[in-house]
Amino acid sequence: MVSLLRTGRVMSMAGSRYVLTEFSNRMDTFYIRERLYALLSSGYKPIIAHAERYDCMRGNIDFVEELISMGAYIQVNADSLIGKEGFGTKRFCKTLMKHGAVHFVGSDSHGSRERISRLGEAYAYVENKFGRTCAEEIFVSNPHRILADAKRRKRSFAAHKV
Repeated sequence: MVSLLRTGRVMSMAGSRYVLTEFSNRMDTFYIRERLYALLSSGYKPIIAHAERYDCMRGNIDFVEELISMGAYIQVNADSLIGKEGFGTKRFCKTLMKHGAVHFVGSDSHGSRERISRLGEAYAYVENKFGRTCAEEIFVSNPHRILADAKRRKRSFAAHKV
C-alpha cells in the first residue's frame, strides 16, 4: 500500500496523509496491526473503514483501542450506527462511541441509489445520545483536519518545487 500511495496509483484522502484503509472481514489482528504499522511508519494516518465489520474488532474493544493508540483512526458507517445493519452492529458502534473510539462516520453509499447516505440521521443520533460536542468532532472537526492536512501538504510541495 505504501508504494502504491507514493507512486500515486492509489490516493489518500484529498491529497492528505490520511488514508482510508479497508481489510477483509476475516483478517486477523496480526495482519491488521502489521499493515497499519507500515502506513504509520511511512508518515500516513490510516482511517480504518467499516471497523464494525471486522470480526477481530467486534469482540475485542482492547484491540480497537490498541490500534488507536498506535495512531490509527476509526470510521463506522452511518447505517451501522443508526441500526440499519442490525441490532448487534448498532450495539457495537454504541460501545465504540462510549469508548471515544469513533473518529469518522462514512456513508458507504458509493453513489448508489440502493444505499443512500444517512449521514444526517447519524449526526442527529450521535448528537442526541452523546452530545453536540461529540457530533461536531466526528462529523465536522475531524473531516476538517483531513482538509487542513491536505492544504499543508500542497503548500509544502509547492515550496519544495521552487
